[in-house]
Amino acid sequence: MAEIATTSALRSRQRSGWSWSLLMFAFVLFTAALVTYVSILFGYNPLLNQRLLSLDRQIDQISTTISKEDQKNLGDFYSQLVNARNLLRGHVASSNVFTLLERNTNRNVSFSSMKLDLDRRELQLEGIARTLEDAIQQTEAFRRMTGAEAVAVGSMQVGENGGIRFGMTVRFAATALSAS
Repeated sequence: MAEIATTSALRSRQRSGWSWSLLMFAFVLFTAALVTYVSILFGYNPLLNQRLLSLDRQIDQISTTISKEDQKNLGDFYSQLVNARNLLRGHVASSNVFTLLERNTNRNVSFSSMKLDLDRRELQLEGIARTLEDAIQQTEAFRRMTGAEAVAVGSMQVGENGGIRFGMTVRFAATALSAS
């Protein structure tokens, strides 16, 4: 019986030892968190406030060295820059069409007329290709062109000199013709 009493006493101490260890661990974590909070509250926060006041004083000193007229002129100039940037963002640059045509035109194709409708973002072209294959390759080149939404071939016929006369319309994405 003495053995049973000692075994149960040992088990009781082991259980209470585990609970005691958990309680000590929680107390250490709480103490560490409390010390961290207090050090931030009374140490770091005043330091940040002091730096903030110092920077405010420097800003006040600098602002007194610049005259009110210069401040107004700088504000007006900045406003003009912002307005110009906003205007240029929405501006359509029709000269971008020439760059796109130059990069994506087959050497066996020449264009005889071009009409650009900026409101609908469409470019209507009439041209002559040396062969039917060249006309088809030109259509595919425009379909793969960056900024093109759709390409539609309106007509294709054999021309007087044996070339293929064709008409097509290229519809551009909204950003393809923007100036920026």
